Amino acid sequence: METVLIAVGGAIQCARAALEGRPAFGLLRPPGHHADQNGSWGFCYVNNMAIAIKKLHQEADLRWVVIVDLDHHVGDGTQRIFVSDSGILVRNIEAVEREEYLEQAQSVLQVIRKADLLAVSMGFDTYERDLGGLLKTEDYALLGSWLRQASERLCEGRRFALLEGGYYLPDLGKNVLAFCEGFE
Repeated sequence: METVLIAVGGAIQCARAALEGRPAFGLLRPPGHHADQNGSWGFCYVNNMAIAIKKLHQEADLRWVVIVDLDHHVGDGTQRIFVSDSGILVRNIEAVEREEYLEQAQSVLQVIRKADLLAVSMGFDTYERDLGGLLKTEDYALLGSWLRQASERLCEGRRFALLEGGYYLPDLGKNVLAFCEGFE
């Protein structure tokens, strides 16, 4: 339970930093995007992203929050939590080929027209040697860059990301670093 509480606290700190204009990446475990009010699966016990966003709603005047889930698995818990909240847009990227994945990610970011904050559930299990088998290390830098640009266009750069999946440990660090370099 202590580890779960530390992860939630880290997510809240990342969200607060983003709201203050400091981009943040939460290297947290356990992940959270499969958890909702009624249950959990996939090693997700509580939804770190949802708790952080709800906490910010209590502390700040946020009208429009965009959550982009870039994990290999759909962030179904996050979707269920915010399905009836018109001020929070949750977008998952689902593709079976690398080019399709990148095109969808770019398209999702281009069509968003308003946000006070951009939040990212960042999974690295889309990596070519991980479960998803799609993306290369340089793709994570590209995704980070697109997210940075979208946040600058939409919400004065207010953005944060939380680690979700990523299980190919030999390359996880370099993929996270590539993403952070683009996202910074």
